[in-house]
Amino acid sequence: MVIAGCVLLCASCACGRGKSGGADSDSVCHRESGEEVVSSPDLAFKELSGPVKSAVLEFFSLDNPDEISADSVSYDDEGRVRGLVSYYRSGRDRTLASDFRFDYTSEGEMLPAPDRVTGGNLEARIGRDGLGRIVDFVCELSEDPENGDEGAYREEYSWDEYDRLKSYELTGWEWTARTTYSYDAQGRRSKAVTVSSDIGFESTDTQTYSYKAFDSHGNWTEREVKVVSEQDEDGVKSRHTSVRIERRRIHYR
Repeated sequence: MVIAGCVLLCASCACGRGKSGGADSDSVCHRESGEEVVSSPDLAFKELSGPVKSAVLEFFSLDNPDEISADSVSYDDEGRVRGLVSYYRSGRDRTLASDFRFDYTSEGEMLPAPDRVTGGNLEARIGRDGLGRIVDFVCELSEDPENGDEGAYREEYSWDEYDRLKSYELTGWEWTARTTYSYDAQGRRSKAVTVSSDIGFESTDTQTYSYKAFDSHGNWTEREVKVVSEQDEDGVKSRHTSVRIERRRIHYR
């Protein structure tokens, strides 16, 4: 399942500490007029840095390389998210899964964004902490959120002391998934463990990352992910190992 994560209400350039590894020095982003943004909570949320205009992440399993999932993110001049799009490609067919386009008030506050795929029935709202980091992303019925909807979901995030994602919890209609992240000495994501549950189904996926390529800005452009999945479906247990390839096309200003 591919669900777009988002980011909101960015206090222009509230970059936080931006540390990787055990370094003591803080890096704070100050933006002067005409100066390019190289770091922001929205960029860090997608493991990006530099004057990024947009990025497209495509990923597929080596077991089925023709089935490709993709997440696309675009940023404004302040390093704030403007668009989040998810889609699937199967052969020549392309299916749009979600399409959020965010606008900001004159005070810099992000407005709720209707999902343009569902005709505006679902609306995305995002919450942040005092450092401008995303802590929750809620997608629900825009007119009657209390009524609920099978397509509605909620994402909650926590961050570590180095302003990296520590955990991610996704809750849907009758299912939930929680992921915890680990990082290497260079501050790159090295491992993720996802525990999922649904009616009559539970699974634990352990994902190990291996980096293959980087661009001139130091952003990774290709990595390989080994996934060990242990499942229990109605008491029947199974174990499966697969390899996922993740590739990014990053466009800079």
